[in-house]
Amino acid sequence: MRANFKKRKINEKIFLITLSYGGGLLVSACSTSQIHNVQTKGEISKEFLYANAKCGDSEEEQYLQKQIINQLKIKNIYGRDLNIKCKILHFDEGNRFARYMIGFGAGAATTTIKIELKNQQNEKIGEFEVSAEMKMGAFGGSALNTLEESAVKIVNFVEKNYIK
Repeated sequence: MRANFKKRKINEKIFLITLSYGGGLLVSACSTSQIHNVQTKGEISKEFLYANAKCGDSEEEQYLQKQIINQLKIKNIYGRDLNIKCKILHFDEGNRFARYMIGFGAGAATTTIKIELKNQQNEKIGEFEVSAEMKMGAFGGSALNTLEESAVKIVNFVEKNYIK
């Protein structure tokens, strides 16, 4: 009798652990981003130590700016050396209900951002675009996840190609 009780308790723990992992997957939003239309003035050189960001005045652009600055700080490369100028060309929140009920691309949130990189003399040294898409997430996910994913992609690209 006691062995059955212990076995049942173990099964309950396994069930709760599995449920918590599955719940975590449901709560997380799945977004992807990619960089395209990369243009540079001459060859790309890793001549900068730090970078900062300045985006437009819209609520979404201010959110993106904050996310980029947070990523730069996490990587310890935030400073006044390379200027990242960002402008949201397209921001579609999609349909949260469709993402939640159907998923797999229905009601996807999409974002396209233009990035200009300028040196301290305000000369443009490069530009590129970032596109992000969120196809599913818990309760439809937040379209702001596309901006968060884009910020990570932008900072990784800048760090890899421009930061010493």
